Amino acid sequence: MASLKVLGAGPVKRGITQLAAQFEKSSGHHVVVEFIGAPQSAMEEFVAQGRVSAETRMTLGRSRMGVAIALAGPLPDELQSITGYDAAVTKASANAAAAEFTKFLATPAARAAMATTGID
Repeated sequence: MASLKVLGAGPVKRGITQLAAQFEKSSGHHVVVEFIGAPQSAMEEFVAQGRVSAETRMTLGRSRMGVAIALAGPLPDELQSITGYDAAVTKASANAAAAEFTKFLATPAARAAMATTGID
């Protein structure tokens, strides 16, 4: 059983926490999720610096702003401020389970789970 450390930003916290628990049950790997603030451009910088493996990079989803009165729905794309969230394995990781978890996050079921938390 491998132990994984996942760093993430606040808006994906609910979805990633749920998916990490599912991954733990199905794979037997222990996942520790830590949420930190990071600028949207952080992944690009990590790739450019060679800190993450570009071939493992995948898009988790995007968060959108919405109109609330109860929620009326998302703003039209031309008025949106869309933030994208990616996942990738660090080059320093020798843990094969890290790539396994990243692939798990790209599955249709994982994407559907993220969508229920507002990340499409």
